Amino acid sequence: MKNNIKLFDALWSDCETDEERFNFLISGRGYETGIIAKAIQHEVAMAFQFRAGVMKERLIIPPQVPASR
Repeated sequence: MKNNIKLFDALWSDCETDEERFNFLISGRGYETGIIAKAIQHEVAMAFQFRAGVMKERLIIPPQVPASR
């Protein structure tokens, strides 16, 4: 989070990573701050969790680049 803001005080624009966006949405702040409908908040949060997981995997295991001939 920008400037070490606590989650309960944060706004969507304070989230810098997909993991922070996931935590923001799963906590209910997305609906509370009016940026997302309550009905889809959980599904959108799961998408950010998936993206965060993919990014972590890419950092741990970089994609293989084929050797040029």
